[in-house]
Amino acid sequence: MMKSLGSGCRACHLSTRRSRVGVLLCLGSSSIVLFSTLVYMNQAHMSFQKDLSHSDPPDPTTICIDIQQNSLDESTLNVSRLPSGQSTQDGQGDDFTANNEDVESFIETVPCNFSQINKSLPVAGQKGQQNTSSPCPDTPPFLVGRFAPPMTMMTPQELAAFFPDMAEGGHYKPRMCRPAEKTAILIPYRNRCSHLYILLPVLIPMLMRQNIDFTIYVVEQTANGTFNKGIMFNAGYLESLKVDNYDCFILHDVDLIPIDDRNLYRCNKSGPVHFSPAVSKFNYKETYHGLFGGVVSFTREHFKFINGASNVYFGWGAEDDDLRDRAANKNLTLLRKNMRVGVYDMVAHSPDKGWDRNPDRLKTFATRKDRQDVDGLNTVIYNTSFVRKLPVYTWIGVDFDKDTILATVPKHLLKAKKNVRNISLGKFKIV
Repeated sequence: MMKSLGSGCRACHLSTRRSRVGVLLCLGSSSIVLFSTLVYMNQAHMSFQKDLSHSDPPDPTTICIDIQQNSLDESTLNVSRLPSGQSTQDGQGDDFTANNEDVESFIETVPCNFSQINKSLPVAGQKGQQNTSSPCPDTPPFLVGRFAPPMTMMTPQELAAFFPDMAEGGHYKPRMCRPAEKTAILIPYRNRCSHLYILLPVLIPMLMRQNIDFTIYVVEQTANGTFNKGIMFNAGYLESLKVDNYDCFILHDVDLIPIDDRNLYRCNKSGPVHFSPAVSKFNYKETYHGLFGGVVSFTREHFKFINGASNVYFGWGAEDDDLRDRAANKNLTLLRKNMRVGVYDMVAHSPDKGWDRNPDRLKTFATRKDRQDVDGLNTVIYNTSFVRKLPVYTWIGVDFDKDTILATVPKHLLKAKKNVRNISLGKFKIV
């Protein structure tokens, strides 16, 4: 048994009522299976889950999603909404507010120790014969269009049982046709256990319906201090390429839940694609024209060509705009999904510790063009704390030293003396 990385265990609170029925449409290896009764009752552990774990006594080092039976009373659930009209950003270009009376639910952001898998947890996915003779169609035949996702958690055991066609490490390949590309889904992560296990039950079957050959990577920052999403993207890109020579990389925020499967998770050889222009938190409206955060894709060649993401944005703000301009600076076409299909529900959450607003972000953004070639894939310094293949994803721990990272960039390029005036630039072609 591997040594557990975490010593404590806290429950991830479900944002749900005492009973919840969801409908999950899944494309299996050769047919569509309709799971129409995903029922979350007071006794949160379903009967088949008990069957999976009866052979061994409870192990304190197993996955730590401890949903207390008999405790799912409305009064014990931490459920609320974000304040209506809450301001989310400041500064010119990224300053906007939104009415939040939508389908969002509040999920408490808590640490979740899932460093060990119970011995009785089923290994996902026996590799079946692949019919590689015919390419997958441009328009997958089993799409359902707009759907309402069940914004409720599933446990790792439930996920493994629901998706047996996934190979260990979170890899899936359609059996009935040959996809045009291999795709790595990179999810930067820290202390978002509940979000992850709400996203995966929706994302996985959608990708299956889209006939995507994909592998999911959860890239967790294990370093203490402020979160750095750019380093997680760069490390995830480099580490995943040690596993397979992926053609396409989807950079996916953990709190964005897709709600339209016509939003095909494919790369474009013309340039990066912004998949998420319409988000529930902002009333499904484009917040500013240069928006590039949330869910984006790059081909393997494009991400290397732009030198990946910046490593010097510690905390929230401007890192996505920097990534957008890296593509624009190299004359790549910026592409965006239309507002009809690029639609997501956001899982709301309390402010994250270690993800505070970066007070110097606009000064750092001002040096982006001069800094691009000396800040990114070619300068990132990190250690992998662990790489573990779990049933529905590969889990990568990334450790780094902030001072070492900052020392890789000339000091005068870390931030300008003045804030940049406008970060909302960028011309997009709608696809």
